[in-house]
Amino acid sequence: FRKQYKIKHEELNCTISKNDILFYDVATENNDTMTDILQLFENNNKYSLPHAVTIQSAIEDKSPALVNINNKNSVQIYVHAKCQIKFYEKKYNISVNRIHLVGIPRHDHAWIKKIQEESPKLPDNFDDENTVIVISKRVSGQLSFDEKVETLKDIKKIFIDRLCMRVAIKLHPSENKERIFRHKLDNIYEDIFGMNNYGLTWIYSNIHVLALCKGKKLVITLGGCVVYDIIALSVPCVEYKNKKENAKIIATQFVKHGFVEGVSNYNELNTYVENWRINSSQISKASENTYRKFFPLFDDSSRMIADEILNNKIVN
Repeated sequence: FRKQYKIKHEELNCTISKNDILFYDVATENNDTMTDILQLFENNNKYSLPHAVTIQSAIEDKSPALVNINNKNSVQIYVHAKCQIKFYEKKYNISVNRIHLVGIPRHDHAWIKKIQEESPKLPDNFDDENTVIVISKRVSGQLSFDEKVETLKDIKKIFIDRLCMRVAIKLHPSENKERIFRHKLDNIYEDIFGMNNYGLTWIYSNIHVLALCKGKKLVITLGGCVVYDIIALSVPCVEYKNKKENAKIIATQFVKHGFVEGVSNYNELNTYVENWRINSSQISKASENTYRKFFPLFDDSSRMIADEILNNKIVN
């Protein structure tokens, strides 16, 4: 992506040799910046891994629109889920012999352990089972400002006020303050949870989610692919957005396909919490079973991919 692109392709022009490889996401191949880069690697081995874990299109698009790419005969594709194999074959006209199923590499046990060992820890009074993790989300077409406010109020009412638990909030990378009007910014977290209670009943945390959620009893997400990471940790997770009574509720791919349960008002969240308190292990087990239906488990898929690339086992 252009905003993350640090080196101009002209700077690479004189340094690329026939032994160099390109590892990218084939979905970006028609991006202007990628077109320049791909020209430099025209005769080199190329490999692709999706930059995000999303399977909804692969499940629901039985006949996706064909996207013409120039490198369909010179790229090796790695996919996360079995349903993505046929999808990539039809969408990009790529031979199935070039598509390898590898699961989600970042869920390798060794990688998760490394992240957890090297990440900082929460403060002592938050680093226990009595802390609920909230994975926040910026206001968007799927989550209005008012819905977000009510969602956070409900979380505070149930977990802090009633159950006397603590809350750690992980913000979306682009989320610091929420814009309600064009020229107005509000600190909704401080307004709802109380600045005087910061560090006592709630905190922000930018710890990697694979470390942040370790050993926790519950994670609440306002939506997003981080759901898969939480399931990989065997931690119960619920997706919650407080929707108005007559609002149209559009299930996310995570709820629609059974990865987690989704609730849309205070009463539903309250019912979920009561069930969770009785049998949290059953909730996490159901999520894990759904995960395994879509994503294979490998002991070391990262190493498998790296070995294949380094040994140049691309299909010619």
